[in-house]
Amino acid sequence: MNNYLLVSKRKNIQEYIKSNFDNCLFIHTIPYDFEINKIIREVRNNDYDQVILEDYVIGLDKIISKLSLENVKIKLIWTSGLATLNSDIELDNLLEVIELLKNKKIYSIAFTDDGMYEMYKSIKGVCKIKYTVNSKNANGLEPLNRIGVYGEDIDWRSNYFNQISAVKMVDGFKLSLIHARRITKKYCKLFNMQYANMKSTLSIETFRKSIINNNTNSMVEFSNRMELFILDSFNYGIPCVVGNNTLFFANTDLEQYVVVKSDDDINEISEKMVLCIKNKKKIISIYNKIKKQYDKDSKTLINSFIER
Repeated sequence: MNNYLLVSKRKNIQEYIKSNFDNCLFIHTIPYDFEINKIIREVRNNDYDQVILEDYVIGLDKIISKLSLENVKIKLIWTSGLATLNSDIELDNLLEVIELLKNKKIYSIAFTDDGMYEMYKSIKGVCKIKYTVNSKNANGLEPLNRIGVYGEDIDWRSNYFNQISAVKMVDGFKLSLIHARRITKKYCKLFNMQYANMKSTLSIETFRKSIINNNTNSMVEFSNRMELFILDSFNYGIPCVVGNNTLFFANTDLEQYVVVKSDDDINEISEKMVLCIKNKKKIISIYNKIKKQYDKDSKTLINSFIER
C-alpha cells in the first residue's frame, strides 16, 4: 500500500478517523502557518508519497501549492452531503475543489455521500469511499426511558426540533441531549418536555456518556454530518433512527426499522422511534451481521482510493 498522510480538520472525532486511516495529522479549519509547515515536515521525514486532505480548509490553495513542491500525490476526501450545497460558501468550496481536480492540482477526489458521488462520478479522478467505526458494545447500563436527539439546534441541517417534537409523541419517554442551548430549553419548557442534558460540547466521549441510558437515538438530519456517531450508537447496542439520505442501511433488512422516508415528518420519526424501542434486540442482531460486510466494503474502497 502507498505511504500516505491523512490531514483532517475534524479534531473532535479523531478516534473515528483513526479507525480508517493509519497516519493522521489534525489541523484547524483555518490552518496556521506552523501547521502547514508541520505537514511538509511530516512528508519529508516519513517519505510520504501522497497526502490526503479531508474536506475543504481555508487556504487550501496555499497548502496544495506547498505540497506540489514535495513531489507527492495530493488527494481529497469530501465528507459533506448534497444538502450542504444549499450554502453558497459550501458550493463555492466544492466547485473550487472540482476545478483543482480538473487542472490536475489534485490527483483524486473521493466522496462519502452517494448523491455527491453520483453527481460527479463522470469526472476523471472521482471515486466512492466509506468510513467505518470499530467501537465495542458497552454492554452497560439499564435504559431509563430516554430517547437521544443529537445534532445542533442552531443549524437547520440537524432537523433538531422536528426530532424533539417526535419524542414528545412517544408516551413515557424523555429527551437525552448534549449541550442544549437556551432556545432548546425554551422549546422543551413550552411543550412541558422532560430532558436530561449533558452540559458539554459534542465529542465522542460526551456522546458515549450520553447514550448509555438511552433506549434509542435519533439522528434524522437533512445532511449526514453525524454519520459516524450513528455507527457508534449501533456499535454500543443502541438503535438509531436515521434520515433517508443516510450513508448506511439502504437496501438492507434494517431499512424498514430505522430509516425514515421523509426526514421532516414527525409522525414517521416518532413511529420509527417506537419501532426501535420494541425491536431493539432484533435490530442490533441484524446490524451486527450487515456491519461485517460493511466493514469489508469500507476497507476495500479506502485501499482502492489510497492505491490508485
